[in-house]
Amino acid sequence: MKSLLGLCVRVDWTHAVEYLPIHPQHERSMPFETIEQLRENGTWMRYRPRVVRSQTPNTITYKLRYEAKDHPEYSRLEDTYWGISAIKIAKDLSSVEAFWEDYRGTEMSGPGSASLTDEGQRQRTSAFPTIRNQTQLRSLLLATDEECAITGEKTQCAIECAHLLDVKHGGFEVDENAILMRADLHCLFDSNGFKILPDGRVIPGRSLSPYYVKLLTGKRLSLELTNRVGASLAKRH
Repeated sequence: MKSLLGLCVRVDWTHAVEYLPIHPQHERSMPFETIEQLRENGTWMRYRPRVVRSQTPNTITYKLRYEAKDHPEYSRLEDTYWGISAIKIAKDLSSVEAFWEDYRGTEMSGPGSASLTDEGQRQRTSAFPTIRNQTQLRSLLLATDEECAITGEKTQCAIECAHLLDVKHGGFEVDENAILMRADLHCLFDSNGFKILPDGRVIPGRSLSPYYVKLLTGKRLSLELTNRVGASLAKRH
């Protein structure tokens, strides 16, 4: 029987397309993240649902509880959906079902069209589907990271999606290979004006002006961000 390891469930809901990484050892206490793309504007959202896994002789069921209190970054957004989704997968992978129970009531609840995708057959590094459009990747990062990874700048028109590893060097349009960066710093980074080491430390180059040397000296990525992009930084060096 084919293993669930490396599989991704795609669910087409009425308002969005959601992708869920599936692992046979997921339990209630294990970290679990999903992403979805809103149909209305193409924005990417990242969620951290609470997971309960159960099984019968023939199926594995994941109940994912999406709580507003677990996602303070979305507190100001309208039309966010909070509730419980149930994903039932046949152990022989012959079928997958999805149902959404919305906290607002039955009018917002209902089944989704679910399918399995074998991510292990794709040439990529992320546990999620490749985000091929850079605008979409930037939207995802703005929704999750919110600010320049180095300076903390939050003005959206002033920050860009910076790739850590170019496509020609094996990079992909995924969040494990990108961070938000202030536009001027993005230009300097691409021209090797400074480095970001695999441990997250920022090292200014000798060609930089005193202003940028002072700005970058002592800076480092957050631990969470370093864990996410560390592999790409290691390949860059």
